[in-house]
Amino acid sequence: MVVDPLTPKWASTYLAEYELERTYGEKILADRKQNVRVKYTEDLLSTILLQREALWLERVSTLGIETHHCLGFEKDGERGILLTSYIEGESLDEVMKCHERVPSLADKRQQITCLILDKLEELHRVDIVHGDLKPSNILLKKDGTLCFIDFSNARRVGDAWVERRVVQQTHGFAYPRHSKHASVLYDYYSVLVSLAILYGDSPSTQPDNALGFLQQFKANVDASNLSSDLAERLIQLTQRVLDDLS
Repeated sequence: MVVDPLTPKWASTYLAEYELERTYGEKILADRKQNVRVKYTEDLLSTILLQREALWLERVSTLGIETHHCLGFEKDGERGILLTSYIEGESLDEVMKCHERVPSLADKRQQITCLILDKLEELHRVDIVHGDLKPSNILLKKDGTLCFIDFSNARRVGDAWVERRVVQQTHGFAYPRHSKHASVLYDYYSVLVSLAILYGDSPSTQPDNALGFLQQFKANVDASNLSSDLAERLIQLTQRVLDDLS
């Protein structure tokens, strides 16, 4: 029986065996006892993206990338339901919005940054570009580790971005120079924007201001009290993007 009253009746018919409650996200539910997470969509474009996510979750699981495991995908006309494993934790976006946690978050920023960069390297080592990295898609797990979620815009390096005439971009995190093919630079840029937000900035990332944002981010890293190794990693990433955009 579905607990959450906002779940539409059509979806409930597929989910009768679960005790679901709404979690972070407008159309995301979870049954923590059975370790199941549910996402549902009600329009064709969103359903195409959800089906793409199901496919990519299966792909990355074979490559050893930690994220939700796909348990099944159901399509009902233009609507869709994706069942995955449930991971206990909160998105970076959720954590940053809880103002009472800001002092404790400040103490963990370097650790979180290192975890994000390590996961990014792990993903790129198997030639996968996430394509939509942002705080809501970075999950801080209850055990203190981290993983990326929502692989609906993932691509292999060099693959075309447009698939079935659909391309997904998040305003403010999208790479400022359009390319037909997936590149790790797209992930670098969106991670740098996410980290700028983590460290308290409100970056203006309009395409015509991208160089200014990156130069300011690099200057902030130079002036920060980050460890020398971490600062060097961030500066190298920033410079690679700057070189491409300049």
